[in-house]
Amino acid sequence: MKRRIKKISYLMLSLIILLASCSKDESLNTITGDAYFLTCKIDGEDYTSSIVVATVLKSVFDEVEQETITIASADGQDGRIFLSRVKELNNETGTMKINYAVGRTTGKDTWGSSFEDQDTSAEFIITSEDDSSVEGTFFFIGTNREDNSIKNITEGKFRAKK
Repeated sequence: MKRRIKKISYLMLSLIILLASCSKDESLNTITGDAYFLTCKIDGEDYTSSIVVATVLKSVFDEVEQETITIASADGQDGRIFLSRVKELNNETGTMKINYAVGRTTGKDTWGSSFEDQDTSAEFIITSEDDSSVEGTFFFIGTNREDNSIKNITEGKFRAKK
């Protein structure tokens, strides 16, 4: 079980780093317009991105179905926001586990939070999903592990292209 959690954690971290490191000049620029967005307040200041991409990965390993949804903004005026949900369903036992990771990057600095459903310091809710897009809301208190500084991300909303 610990080995599976490690694999999941490495997968999530890899996805987050991949999406967060995308440049504004890359192919994400083809997704523009008001149809896709990510907005929130960072320590009370408005943050807006019109280039937002969702990645959905599904896999089955040792009777466990896993679905990972990662949302990433690409053109924010002050860094990038990323959101990730990993849902595991154990077909053998019928149990489900959901883990989340959320964060904000600015250059080399990252403020993040990992949590499960019962956490009250963070929330990532998918309100609508179809074959081409995913919508939802979020908030979190992110901590920078380097200097322990904190960022409050509130009033988050998104609609992302899959």
